Amino acid sequence: MLSTDSWLVQKAIHEQLAVVIEEPDIARARLRGVPVAHWRHVAAAPIGGDRALLVLASDDRAFSRCPLPRSRRWAEGTPILEQAMLLRHVATALQQFA
Repeated sequence: MLSTDSWLVQKAIHEQLAVVIEEPDIARARLRGVPVAHWRHVAAAPIGGDRALLVLASDDRAFSRCPLPRSRRWAEGTPILEQAMLLRHVATALQQFA
């Protein structure tokens, strides 16, 4: 989980921007705490308003600079991702009763 003051959260969630990072080595300090920071190509975009950040990574294929959240395919997947996050939240809350 990334802290709310991390650079990636600030850029993607607070500014509502899709972020494409082509050289993670250059941005390593800014990506501190991102589990996929060592991958060659990293992209991130807000989902569900200001509640979640989807981070993608690839070693062999670069991400395009298109506005990810506005693409049709991205929008179609957002409700599924939001449901998955809600389920994760419920499971975490129920864990205390296990």
